[in-house]
Amino acid sequence: MLPVQDINDHREKYVRIPVSWRSKNYAFEFLENINCIVQNDLMHEIASATFHTLAVDESTNISINRYLILYFKYRSLYSADYKTSFGGLLRLQELDAVSIVSAIKEFYKKHQLDPMKMVMFTSIGASVMLGKPNGVVAQLKHDIPHLGDFRGMERDQADKRHRNLNEDHLHSVLSVIQEKMQISGNSGCF
Repeated sequence: MLPVQDINDHREKYVRIPVSWRSKNYAFEFLENINCIVQNDLMHEIASATFHTLAVDESTNISINRYLILYFKYRSLYSADYKTSFGGLLRLQELDAVSIVSAIKEFYKKHQLDPMKMVMFTSIGASVMLGKPNGVVAQLKHDIPHLGDFRGMERDQADKRHRNLNEDHLHSVLSVIQEKMQISGNSGCF
């Protein structure tokens, strides 16, 4: 990625940029705005997919900020290829299962993603994610009974497992879910 000054120097050839915009703050504002557009397009693509996998990792950085990193694995309606995309970085107050589930639900609601399309949840196996009966997976399964999880898998192993899933099986799972939702009148949202 080009340094901010290089980007500004390049743009000056074509557009006069006010001197007051020559700061890293301008670049961060630009990135924040463009990220919103890119993320909205990505979330729309994920929402239109038949199903998806949510891969998460919790992280605490050097300044003790707690984050939940989200990746989505899905197949676009317009492609036969699976994609893995960075979905977002969520700041957490706590790294307990309740806080993580709450953050995931809020993210899905904010981006109008149907949690019933989540067929797998992957994590590197932290007890907060996969612990029974109170881990993240256990809590998500209350709302998404068909949810599968992969315990302790690295991302590349989970990706291989996802590719090897039988698509017919996933469609049959989705058919059962949709049938039950129609019978119960449930919209499928949290």
